[in-house]
Amino acid sequence: MPNDRTRNKSSAKSKPRSKKPNEISIFISYTREDSDLAASVHAELLQLFAFAQVKIFRDVGIPKGTNYQTTIDEQLDSADILLVLLTDRLKPSFSYTGDEIGFFRRSIRNRPKIYAEIDRVIIPVCLGAHNPDTLHYIQSVQIDPDKVFKIDNIDTAQNPAATLLHSISEIVLKVLNIPRSTTQDGRLSNSATRLYSLFCEYLQGRVSSETFPERKVILRMDKPPAILPDGINLSDSTIELVGDSFQVFGFPEEKNRQFTWADFNKKMPPDMEGTWAEGIKALVTGALHNSEENYHVVSTAKGNKAFRLFVSRIVTYVSTKTEIHIYIVQMIVRHYGNALTTRLLSAISIGLQFRFLFLEDDSKFRPTKFEFPLSMEVSKELDAWKANVTELLGQMDLILREAQDQHLMDTELLARIWGPGGGQNVQDMMGVWDAARARLYSTAQLVLISSESEFPARKVPFKDALKDLCAKTEVMNREYTLRALKAVAEEVGGPKEIPASGRFEAKLATEKVSLPAA
Repeated sequence: MPNDRTRNKSSAKSKPRSKKPNEISIFISYTREDSDLAASVHAELLQLFAFAQVKIFRDVGIPKGTNYQTTIDEQLDSADILLVLLTDRLKPSFSYTGDEIGFFRRSIRNRPKIYAEIDRVIIPVCLGAHNPDTLHYIQSVQIDPDKVFKIDNIDTAQNPAATLLHSISEIVLKVLNIPRSTTQDGRLSNSATRLYSLFCEYLQGRVSSETFPERKVILRMDKPPAILPDGINLSDSTIELVGDSFQVFGFPEEKNRQFTWADFNKKMPPDMEGTWAEGIKALVTGALHNSEENYHVVSTAKGNKAFRLFVSRIVTYVSTKTEIHIYIVQMIVRHYGNALTTRLLSAISIGLQFRFLFLEDDSKFRPTKFEFPLSMEVSKELDAWKANVTELLGQMDLILREAQDQHLMDTELLARIWGPGGGQNVQDMMGVWDAARARLYSTAQLVLISSESEFPARKVPFKDALKDLCAKTEVMNREYTLRALKAVAEEVGGPKEIPASGRFEAKLATEKVSLPAA
């Protein structure tokens, strides 16, 4: 199970044997996820064949300084039996077994026989697989289904482990010319019982069902991530998606849930890649710096859902390997009361939120703020820009999501706000708004995926787009907010009667209700 599976396809050098061997070699092929199972099978084989010259190889205990790849190739080339352990566990470490089978097959072409007419063989053991489809990733290798040991249920009446060990034992005894004895049969029976018990334990330990009420991602890296001038470096990390997380990132669900950071970014739609990547980086950076603002808000590709991300756990192991757990929680706002007044309230809230973000003198994202350095250190300017642009897009997404949730573009509500004859005006404004917003988002995404060298040229179009958005929406925002306020006042009925001073207290006195002492 090597880490680097690159090898010369013609490197198998095994030659036919001219004389009878005095030893049988068994190579156990497996993936990292099945290492415990492989160790148990290894131990059982050693115990079973303690009476014979049987060498069993598993890729552990290779001396330091030894060429790992060369050692694996040599052991495969000299092996007489390739025992392949295949389970239904998800294999994020990829299929090393398929690679080893391919090499062994090429070696068989050079040396097809162990000795005389006894073939070198591949013996696959499928645990938990309902059919040999578990071998689907072994390309160009045809294996007789009758020679695949399928163990997919617990049946004490039959013991496939006994058949497996018997087939290996037959080869060993025949090649080494050892006569069968009742002692050996008893040893095999005991080994088969223990091995089958091990297989049953695996089968019982499989997950029958699993649900994840919340979504989560787990970042994993071999050492704590480095914080560079342009932000935290996650390029060497992997990311695991837990629960119903795929839809949040805009790509279809698949069986594999672990990706390299680069592959994860490639799978996302182009208009989401920068927002999500920089959002996660900013969130992790803040968590590692013990920031009090442990959250980030993003929307789905369709903009119909918003999610809050927060770091829930950071684990650093003695080996320096690090895990960062990030929960993804959907933001749901419930409203109560009259539907029309509730939606008008949302219209006012959205109008004011936009004003607070962009249009007031001290607004955080007013265009003039981006004319000055965002960081006290030149080396951290790009990092500061990406953090600010990410937050800007996150807040914009929240506003747009609320507008969509409250159906603020419904004809009935627009007519209530803008009055009769206002339809054309609304259409014109929406055209201006859509064009300005699209320009801002596209230039923002370019900033978020910028390198140090690309940044100076890419920040200029973003600043121009932000200025354009604010200039074209300032009057529009003010009129929209005031009209929504007016509509609420009319819907509520206006201040028809306000009691004079003392009238409320007099009413309480008449009803003999005491006020608490001052």
